[in-house]
Amino acid sequence: MIIFDLINLQKIRRAILYLAVIAVSLVLQNTMLNHVAPLGVRCMFIPAVTAVIGMLEGGVWGCMLGVAAGALCDISFSGSTVLFTLTLPIVGFFSGVAGEYLVNRRFLACCLTALAALAVAAFVQALAAFFSVDARFGAVMRTAALQTAWSVPFIFPAWLSCRAIYGMGR
Repeated sequence: MIIFDLINLQKIRRAILYLAVIAVSLVLQNTMLNHVAPLGVRCMFIPAVTAVIGMLEGGVWGCMLGVAAGALCDISFSGSTVLFTLTLPIVGFFSGVAGEYLVNRRFLACCLTALAALAVAAFVQALAAFFSVDARFGAVMRTAALQTAWSVPFIFPAWLSCRAIYGMGR
């Protein structure tokens, strides 16, 4: 039964559109928003996009699109090898599980899930920086908190674009 769900043509079309949203978000994040760094912190909202996709489409599709988003992030960021390729599928999967079994798929639940995804991604980045560079733990955690706060406003466009794509198949 699940194999037929994976071959559903409407879901494949939506997956292609989600990949386009991920690509546009990544380009926007790495070009225009890369030059806006309040307190020296740059935003990263791809985890929010992955979490919203997972919430709307479920754990399997959230995980699969999380792999694609993570690979694109790792390719585009310098110094990152597989950090996001490992983190974003987990974010997408657990967001999907939350959307299917724990919470509803409404705006507030998606925003809170995306906020948690932003915090997890910032924490993972902070831990990677802490262990690879000689930095103080408090400093990297402060940077992670600032990155999460700076990325929060971009949850709303992620929700609107992914919700529009999700609504196409309903």
